[in-house]
Amino acid sequence: MDVKRIDELENVFRNKIFGSSESRQTYLILKDFFLNFPGGEKTFYFSYWRWFVVLSWSRLPELTTEEVVSVLNRQVVTAIKLDIDPLLQLYFYFKNALPFFDDRLSAYSKIKTGFINADCNLGQNDDEKIRLKDKILEMKKIKNLGFDSLQVADYKTSLKKIIFPKENNEYFKFYYVDNKDGAVERLFNLVDFFLEVDEEDIWMVVERYMQEQIFSLNESEIITQKETQNKLALVNSHLSNKHESTKDKTKVAVDLAVSKNSAGDYSDVQKVFEKLENLAREYNDPSITEMYYYDEAEGKFKWKEE
Repeated sequence: MDVKRIDELENVFRNKIFGSSESRQTYLILKDFFLNFPGGEKTFYFSYWRWFVVLSWSRLPELTTEEVVSVLNRQVVTAIKLDIDPLLQLYFYFKNALPFFDDRLSAYSKIKTGFINADCNLGQNDDEKIRLKDKILEMKKIKNLGFDSLQVADYKTSLKKIIFPKENNEYFKFYYVDNKDGAVERLFNLVDFFLEVDEEDIWMVVERYMQEQIFSLNESEIITQKETQNKLALVNSHLSNKHESTKDKTKVAVDLAVSKNSAGDYSDVQKVFEKLENLAREYNDPSITEMYYYDEAEGKFKWKEE
């Protein structure tokens, strides 16, 4: 398919399909096609495969956990080349598609296991095909050794060489991003996320991150990938503190669920108690409901002292 024909179909995709009522049906047709045509992504790399990837990631919250595993493993390399941030999309997926604690934990466990053990082809290094799971294992070893900056730099350089071999096809620069370092950073952050976040922590990590996003939007800040990674590290550092009391963890959960007014008090006390009841059920700890109470002497609600 030549550039002229691709551009004609590109206009149809952008103006009549993407974001319209036709997008779901188009997604299903392409999904069935590529499911039954294993080599299809190579044959239609600059056209139908590219559009299928765009539709898949835009519809992520509608997909089943198994479909998300498939999309992530099979499409992640193409996605980062299209300037899609997989980690950001997953945050929105976990938040919007999985609002319940148990569902989110279960889905994350399956997605994480599927991604870390993905046997899909990441790219090629000279004549050797490199699998995604091999590079994930390599990064795990680097993390275990303390994330030496030189090793990380070498790792990212090798990723770039594998993901972006010398592109001889003249079409590449027209349809894929030229920011190779940015694409590699997105994949690096995604791998780091799955290696860093344990299943039992996914609820809090997502809630914390989304809350940070809201604060940042309110302050008209631009969140860079580096800032996002730093925030994730802070969240994980907090969660890894095994000595943190139940009360502290409960307060964090309530703070994320209920906003505060200018005086620093919760804006909706009823929501506070609803959240406490939910946490008490989740952790099978009735005492959680008694942690926040009305102090008649001071005339206000407060947290019980330990």
